[in-house]
Order: sequence, then C-alpha cells, then structure tokens
Amino acid sequence: MNKSLEALGAIVGLLQGNWYRIVGGYAIDGYIGHLTRPHKDIDIIILEEELNSIQEVLRENGYSFSLLNYKIYLLIDGVAIDLGRFQRDQESYWLVTLPEHKWPAYLLKGEEVTLEGIHFLVPSKEFLLSGKLSDRRRSTRTDRQLLKQLGVNIETAKKYRFSYRRFLASTVSPEIKS
Repeated sequence: MNKSLEALGAIVGLLQGNWYRIVGGYAIDGYIGHLTRPHKDIDIIILEEELNSIQEVLRENGYSFSLLNYKIYLLIDGVAIDLGRFQRDQESYWLVTLPEHKWPAYLLKGEEVTLEGIHFLVPSKEFLLSGKLSDRRRSTRTDRQLLKQLGVNIETAKKYRFSYRRFLASTVSPEIKS
C-alpha cells in the first residue's frame, strides 16, 4: 500500500465518530472502486461544530496541524491532509468561507465506499462534480469524465457549481511542520 493510501486509512480512523466526507480524487476513486491515478493530497470536509473535538483527537494522537481560514492542515507520513470546514442547518450545508453558496443536505448525505480495503464516507457524485466543473486542472478534467461515466446527474451538479477561483482566493495554504 502506498503512503497516500496509508494516510487515508489513518485519517479515516481518527475521524470515526465524527461527521466527515472524503472529497476530491479519493472520493471519485472510491466510487470507481480502484485507484485511477496517484494522489498527492487528501481532501476532507468536516463540520464546524465538531472542530474542537477533531482538533483534540489530532492532538491526542500526536499530530501537529495548522488551522487557517476554513481548513485544518496536517501531514501524515508526508501526505498533505486538508480538512475543510462546513456548517449546516436542517436543509443545507455551506463552506465556512462561502456562506452564500449552499448545497442541499441530500447531496452530502454520505455513502460508504471501499478503496484498497479502506472504508470511508463520500458525498454524492453530484456534489463532487459541482466542485469540479469550474476547475481547469488536467486531473480535474479526467475526474469530470469519470463522474459522468458513473452516471452523475449533470444538471443537478451544474445547479450547485461554484467558482474555484473565488474559493481559492479566500484561502491560503500554510507551511506545515511534519
């Protein structure tokens, strides 16, 4: 098993009992059922209301991390882990730094997938595609094609699309000490 997959297993183990969803490339690979490409980081969303308990779990397990803007940043075996903070009400979820952009709760309900023996929760394929539609990176184009092959509802994803450019402008990645 590669370092990135080992880090995925470690962080999922730490997050048990908390609300989380693995997003990005690992979520798509989870839906596919196997690795489609190497991943340099692991993207996760967590609930703002669980921020303190998650930080405590990380400290208790000896992890150093940075809390900046909407994310917790940490390294596990040299693999970057980004935990984006979401808020919720009964009907919707929204990223802490983008309160005007809301996703309906059903898009983040969570589905369990398995990748290389690691079980984890992912949001809907439509949620994953909504974040990929405005992103111009090459790996994202591949991810969009994979999601479409999986039968994602493209109209729903388009309805909740948001600008990655604006999103990235609202964040800054810190230096993390391993």
